[in-house]
Amino acid sequence: MVRASSAAVLALLLVTVVGCGEKARVPSPTSQPTPVAGLQVTPTPGQEPITGASSGVVEEMSLLQLVSAADLIITGSVEEINSQWNSGQDQINTDVGVSVQQCVKGPWRPSRVTIRVPGGQVGDIVQSSSVGPQFEVGEEVLVFLEFGEEDTARVIGGFQGKLTLSEHKVVGSDVSLDSFLSQVRQIMRDARISEGACEGN
Repeated sequence: MVRASSAAVLALLLVTVVGCGEKARVPSPTSQPTPVAGLQVTPTPGQEPITGASSGVVEEMSLLQLVSAADLIITGSVEEINSQWNSGQDQINTDVGVSVQQCVKGPWRPSRVTIRVPGGQVGDIVQSSSVGPQFEVGEEVLVFLEFGEEDTARVIGGFQGKLTLSEHKVVGSDVSLDSFLSQVRQIMRDARISEGACEGN
């Protein structure tokens, strides 16, 4: 359980990140369902959309919830981005290759992780998602991940589980990466969450 002092620090560590055209706050002391738009398909002129728009809900998560739910917590650099249709040919997914710089929590210390997010572009068809996070090649990120399909990982909490880093700070705040990671590790100690193979990293 997070101590009162930690909760106070968490309140000060509310950071704003831009994800899929919306701003996400991490962390928040309460969790309220937030309705957001789901996948939307944008065809090129003269083409019909493959699928229609869908709606979804992303639940607001506190930092404690993100840390507890994550199989992997890492920082790293985005090296490549590749989009493809799923096996049913009804949804585009994007695989994001991330070179790992720091491992905070995980059963092993990976050197590279492939993150699968909904949406992307294949040929002339574009699917966009306001639920999933957006990545760019060369971007420095901190991500909260769970194991996914086909040796991939999935970002927890949609756009809430991905923070952009710049100049060793969390973008959208004055919080340094070191300070933020210290708070994550303090939460793990307070909640007795193991760092696994990442201990001492």
